This record gives sequence, C-alpha cells and structure tokens, in this order.
Amino acid sequence: MRQQEFNRSVGQVIQADSVIQEFGGTERGRALTSHERRALNQDVRKVALALRQSGGLVWKTLHRAVGVSSVEEMRIADLPAAQTVLSLLREEAEMIGALTQAREAEKQAHAAMVEMRAEIEALKQENGVMRVRLEAAVHDAKTADEIVAKARALASEGKRNSAARLFIGGCFTVASATAIFLMAT
Repeated sequence: MRQQEFNRSVGQVIQADSVIQEFGGTERGRALTSHERRALNQDVRKVALALRQSGGLVWKTLHRAVGVSSVEEMRIADLPAAQTVLSLLREEAEMIGALTQAREAEKQAHAAMVEMRAEIEALKQENGVMRVRLEAAVHDAKTADEIVAKARALASEGKRNSAARLFIGGCFTVASATAIFLMAT
C-alpha cells in the first residue's frame, strides 16, 4: 500500500468548504424548575388570550420553534428562545389588534362618507327647489311691479276711475301676499 503525504489542512485535503466540529459538553443544561415552567405557562396564556387562540396551539408553536416535543423536554438553555418566541407572538397579536382597529375605523369612515354624500345630495336638491321658488317669486314681483307701474301711468294720465283704483289695490295685495309667502318658506 502506498502512503501519501499531505502538507495541507484537513479541509483542503478532503476538499470540504467547512469542517463541522463538535465538542463535548454541549448539553442544554438542567430541566426547567416548576417556578420557571409556571412563569412560562402564564406567558403562554397571555399570548393565547392576545391571539384569541387556545393555549394548546401556542404551546405547539412554541415547541416547534424551540425544537422539543413537550415542556418536559425543555431545558434552561431553551428558555431564552421560548421567551423570544413568545414576545414575537405578543407583537403579532398587537399588530393583529391594530390592524383590526384600523379596519373598523376605515369602515366607520366609509359609512360616515356615504352618509355625508347623501346629505350633500339632499342639500343640492333642496337648493334646487329653493332656487325655483325664488325665481318664481322674483318673476311674480317683477310682474306685480310692471302692473303697478302701468296702473300708476294710467292713473297719472287723468283716467282716475274707480276701476283703476281697485286694480292698483289688488296688485298691492298680490305683491304683499307674494312677499309674505316667500318669508314663510
């Protein structure tokens, strides 16, 4: 058998990009104490309430993230990772709550906008009706003024008869009634 000599590092000899090395003592530490488990359970309950999910679903998510199948398998080294996952789940719950509130506010704003548009349309219609009434009243007033002017012209020409006086009195009554009607509306 032929022996070869290598003057290079092991990684270069085996043409590997990296060498995985494991050292002894990489244990994850002791099991969680009952106090630590209780505190973790309370945090899980708070997150479950915030997410509106069952505690079992939150525990399942936590176990998957940490890499264990139950809380009994969790070690002290897993506790910071579990707390980080729970804080991320809390943030998710806060974001979901904020999104829900924003959607509700958007719905209320949309409803208010629809209501305002309807009110604007009603005001436009009312404005149109009032404009028509005003134009009719102005026309009636102009007509009454023309009639009064003609009656005065006839009266000033010396044709003072009782019919002209009655006509003038009737015109003033029509003009007065029109003005009173406009004030009432």
